[in-house]
Amino acid sequence: MAERKLFSTNEKLVSTTDLNSYIRYANPEFIKISGYSEKELIGSPHNIVRHPDMPKEAFKSLWGTVQRGKPWMGMVKNACKNGDYYWVDAYVTPVFENGKVTGYQSVRSVPDEKHVKAASSLYARLRSGASVSLNAPIGWRQSILAAQVLSLLVVIAALTVPALSGALGWTLAALGAVGGVAAGAVLLAQMNPLIEAAEKIASDRLSRAVYTGHKNELGTVELAMKKLSSEVTTILKRVDESAASLDRLADQASKAVAATDQAIGQQQAEIDSVSSAVTEMSSAIHEVASNTANTSTAAEQADQSVGDGRHSIDESLSATTQLAANIDDITRMIQELGNDSNAIGSVIEVINGIAEQTNLLALNAA
Repeated sequence: MAERKLFSTNEKLVSTTDLNSYIRYANPEFIKISGYSEKELIGSPHNIVRHPDMPKEAFKSLWGTVQRGKPWMGMVKNACKNGDYYWVDAYVTPVFENGKVTGYQSVRSVPDEKHVKAASSLYARLRSGASVSLNAPIGWRQSILAAQVLSLLVVIAALTVPALSGALGWTLAALGAVGGVAAGAVLLAQMNPLIEAAEKIASDRLSRAVYTGHKNELGTVELAMKKLSSEVTTILKRVDESAASLDRLADQASKAVAATDQAIGQQQAEIDSVSSAVTEMSSAIHEVASNTANTSTAAEQADQSVGDGRHSIDESLSATTQLAANIDDITRMIQELGNDSNAIGSVIEVINGIAEQTNLLALNAA
């Protein structure tokens, strides 16, 4: 069996729709009591929470009001996902952007129980098809006019009484007539602007019957006062929702700043490291430059030494060449000397032969 769900007087159920009544935003309180998840609600038509006990006259009044750019207030019975239900005191307003209506917002509060009972009874009669009159047979202003007419009738009656038919009777009649008409005129003059202003604020006959129990202008004035009070509550809730949104954005911004600060710290450390490396590199560059200068000097000296060495080599090469030529000459001379030595050897052999012959001759001679 379906049960009625209640929520705290400190809670407001807030939702926003587009022009076609598809939900664009649902606050946590609305999500919680509806029984749906945020994912299920966002993008769904708002009638996902409509209860079958709600009469079509209520929604006709709602859309007829907000589509004219005016706020609507009324008692609404909504359905939960699991079949339970909850009553709300709803205040629906158009959402304007750049002067155009872009959607609708509903802020729902905990209802007064007497309004719940009145709405339950009236809505049941409307659903049953029973004839329901939302206007009084005679309005409050008509009642004043009727009272004025009645005062005149009383005066006429007074004039017909024989005891008052003299001068005193005429005097009382005149005073009564003037007093009654004047009082009614003053009262109407004071009340008419108030009633006209109230009708501009709250002209919904169905809501008037539910909230006030009256069907005349006094009920309209009472409904207008309640509607203004609800408007203030709605504005405060919007401010609260905006503040909460700003808090979330501020928290996100704070986290972003902290992350940025940390990144800057890391970057600063890296910059310091790079700076140190640059300093070391600069020192190394100076050292390399110094070494380069020394190397350049040494290179110049080496180049000079190489030049001197090349000159010495050239001289040595020339001397070597000359030496080689001399060696060639000596070699020829040695070869010639060798040849001469051979000739001398031959001569010596001849001489030795002659000597031997001479010795033989000498021996023979002896």
